Parts: sequence; structure tokens; C-alpha cells
Amino acid sequence: MDDENVDEIIKDFISLQNDIVIDRYSDSGANGELYFGKRELLSDRVALKFYYYNKDVSTHNEPLILKSIEHPNILKFMTPR
Repeated sequence: MDDENVDEIIKDFISLQNDIVIDRYSDSGANGELYFGKRELLSDRVALKFYYYNKDVSTHNEPLILKSIEHPNILKFMTPR
């Protein structure tokens, strides 16, 4: 899939998705990794974006905006220290 330079923690997460068939990876996104696939249950296309976020230096406002959204359909997770 041409994602050999992606951090293992992200690739592990991708491999655990049993409802999403990941069929494409793009390294053209800024500040992170971007995967595309089809959700089998709902038969729709989805994108999974993983940001490399540094709280002290942000070169992109999108992760800060997304971090502030509170919604039951948005998964929050902690980054390794």
C-alpha cells in the first residue's frame, strides 16, 4: 500500500479495522497520514486521517479545530508520551 514509512502504531490500528476495507493510502496530506476505504456495514467511503500533533508548535489549524469538537461519533484517544 506504499505506507512503509508510517509509524507502526498507526499501521497496527489500520490492520485492526474489521468493518473498513482500506484500499488506499496517501502521503500528500499535511501534518499526518491519510487512508481511504469502504465501510462494509454501510457501504460508504471513509477517510481516516492521523495527525502528528505537537501542542507547542502547530503548523496547521485543522488538528486544533478537530480536537475541540465534542460528539459521540468522534473517537478521542491519547498520544504516547
